[in-house]
Amino acid sequence: MTAGQAAASTGGHIALTSGVGSLSSSGDITLVTSDAGTNGITGKVLLKTGEATLAQDAGDIELVGGPALQGDGGDIKLTAGTSTLIGGSIMLSAGKSATTGGLVNILSGTSTAASGQISGTVMLASAQGSSSGTVDITSGKATNGKSGNLSIKTGVSNSNASGDMTLGVGTSTGSTGGSILIEAGDVKGSSNSKAGSTSIQGGDILDTTSTSSAGDVFLRSGKTTGTATSRGGHMTLQAGEADDVSVAIY
Repeated sequence: MTAGQAAASTGGHIALTSGVGSLSSSGDITLVTSDAGTNGITGKVLLKTGEATLAQDAGDIELVGGPALQGDGGDIKLTAGTSTLIGGSIMLSAGKSATTGGLVNILSGTSTAASGQISGTVMLASAQGSSSGTVDITSGKATNGKSGNLSIKTGVSNSNASGDMTLGVGTSTGSTGGSILIEAGDVKGSSNSKAGSTSIQGGDILDTTSTSSAGDVFLRSGKTTGTATSRGGHMTLQAGEADDVSVAIY
């Protein structure tokens, strides 16, 4: 199916529309390849816009769920294929560029109500399994410059408390609880350099006329509710070995 060409204007459109249901549901549109034969693979489904020449932008691809007046809006589901070996992958990759690469933006839905409603949640999690998968968030490697920053923070609040941030590991019912490691960047193969620093501080009061209190910093080792032979966790503060000074607190 090919639309008509145009030499000096816009080429023809192709519209694929299901039937209207005046008193019921509208029809579905199904786009699927056939099953593969004994020694083959199934065919691809390719959605692609054409190439743009000169200084024009290439066309967009939009997947939009339908609006609803009183019910829930339509969902968009991307699901890879199942397998008895390794399940299919889903890859979201922005476009390459000779200057700045494209942006990948994952944003929850906005609440249009004046008050009392909240925007949608963004959830990033690996699936349950005998051993669950890893969630890896990292900026790209830099070949001739500074690697990208990683910023995780809650939003600004105009009239109420800003959101909290919780960094925690899962509970273990039969073995060792997970650890949290916060480590600044190392420096390798360079003289007169300085390794990265780690800073933990309470929140500041930015209004100089305020009588409020700035945020506290609270450090505590783990407690135990076990038997009399159990003990709480240690807390150790130690300076770097090159400083020839160390202090340990128990």
